[in-house]
Amino acid sequence: MKLHKANRKTGAHRRISNVITAASATPRRWHRPCALKSIMLFGAGCALCCAAVASPKVTDVRLSQDGHRRLHIDYALDADAVVTFDVMTNGVSIGRDLLETFTGNFGVVEAGARRISWDTRANWPDQICTNMTATVKAWSPDAPPDYMIVDLVHSNVNWYASEAEIPGGTVLRDEYKTTKLVLRRIHARGIPWRMGRKLTEATDGFNNYQHPHEVVLTNDYYIGVFELTQKQYKIIQGLADSAAGPFVFWGNDKNPAENIPSTAVNGGVYVRGSPLDYNFVKKGHAVHPSSLLGRLRKIGGGLYFDLPTSAQWEYACRAETGTAFNNGCDDYCSDVAWYSGNWRDDPAVSSNMTHEVGLKTPNAWGLYDMHGNVWEWCVDKATTAAEWYQSLEEPTGPAVTGSNDTVFRSGGCYNHSLALARSSSRIDKVNWQAESRVGLRVWCACPSFKMEEE
Repeated sequence: MKLHKANRKTGAHRRISNVITAASATPRRWHRPCALKSIMLFGAGCALCCAAVASPKVTDVRLSQDGHRRLHIDYALDADAVVTFDVMTNGVSIGRDLLETFTGNFGVVEAGARRISWDTRANWPDQICTNMTATVKAWSPDAPPDYMIVDLVHSNVNWYASEAEIPGGTVLRDEYKTTKLVLRRIHARGIPWRMGRKLTEATDGFNNYQHPHEVVLTNDYYIGVFELTQKQYKIIQGLADSAAGPFVFWGNDKNPAENIPSTAVNGGVYVRGSPLDYNFVKKGHAVHPSSLLGRLRKIGGGLYFDLPTSAQWEYACRAETGTAFNNGCDDYCSDVAWYSGNWRDDPAVSSNMTHEVGLKTPNAWGLYDMHGNVWEWCVDKATTAAEWYQSLEEPTGPAVTGSNDTVFRSGGCYNHSLALARSSSRIDKVNWQAESRVGLRVWCACPSFKMEEE
């Protein structure tokens, strides 16, 4: 299997959307069919785009209710798109929590006649249908909304333009650390930046992996707002709530999942001697179906979840900073990281161990714990070879050729020094090894990517 980009666009690549609203003509009660008409609002919510980029269009939006009190939003889509929607009564949204109870054709949707449905009797009983309207919005698959939320329990994916729009208005709700996975789109395509450390930064013994060089990433991507937690891991793997899992610090649902070898993340094997069919350079984003990522892809309806490359990880960590830490400092990180010098600041722990995700200040792009807490697996092989530290486009490192090959892990951990928590800090680890200091952060390609047979 290999990864290719479908419908590659040129020019600007920020948010592109078309919006159509269906509105009821007069207020009606829920037990009576609503008389509806469609009002088309082309261009609402559009951002600047190149004229050569054709955005998907929504037409023929109709709002109706059947005899079983199911509300239906029918619409037509002229091209594949990421579809978001809202339902309002008297001009006020019914709320993101209720919108998550809808079913049907939203999220990644193929072109054609489509429908979104809602069981009002089960989810909004005894309410009055007053001036109901529905807005359907189409986003280009290579310029989707900035936030993706994967419901690990109900196996669905919802998309939101900003953190303010997600249910609850913040990623810090407990459900986003336990039963749902939040990923943030990273706008990276075509932007040159410096990967590696400044020569004036502190050394950590792994400087051969941190040579400064220019890098350009070729595509935007999504990355987890938090490190994957123990609860999320257990749901993905189908483990019982009471199961200890592989964790050293088990029993802490909102702490990072740790003690997981990279071979189990994408290859489905927990032991030394893992098969090599699922290394990134050889197979791209192909993963074993029984692996953690294979199971997550099934939950997410085929979206291409993976680990980030070390370049993708560092770009997301830095969030346009060039300093040692993403808070703009070269010698201070206690506000953004758990490391050996500040673990006692957490009243929830009595020894030096992992901490609940999301307690520190996020970086400028809303990503938490990019420094410290646990090292995070990256997908590419570690190397000190000079050719991998020249100016590079989308660097992936050399191919993994043996079961003892080392892969990168980034970001530092709870019991390592401040120097090892720097944005550029990378160390190597044999791919089948596991320990309490190593976890992961989920990466995902934008939905414009598709897998094809070699």
